[in-house]
Amino acid sequence: MQNPLTNLLNQRHYLVNDGAMGTELDRRGVDTNNSLWSALALTSDPDAVQAVHADYFAAGADIATTNTYQATPQGFAQQGIDHQVSSKIITEAVALAR
Repeated sequence: MQNPLTNLLNQRHYLVNDGAMGTELDRRGVDTNNSLWSALALTSDPDAVQAVHADYFAAGADIATTNTYQATPQGFAQQGIDHQVSSKIITEAVALAR
């Protein structure tokens, strides 16, 4: 199976990555002032996360960076979220980007 990025790069010589998730969530009024930063929005406001991704694609992004910077089982555990639930949240972060 060929890497899909290779196919895109064969069509053109550049790809545009999306921008800062945390900054956009802050701008939209989502609270990121915690140890999980923007990853907390995966549980508190997933619609906002998906909207940020959609807006970056509408602006011309070819590549999405998932909202998982602080989304780790260890980070979620510090917030009282168990490993099974945190794994589900991380999986959902990828679905939101798609």
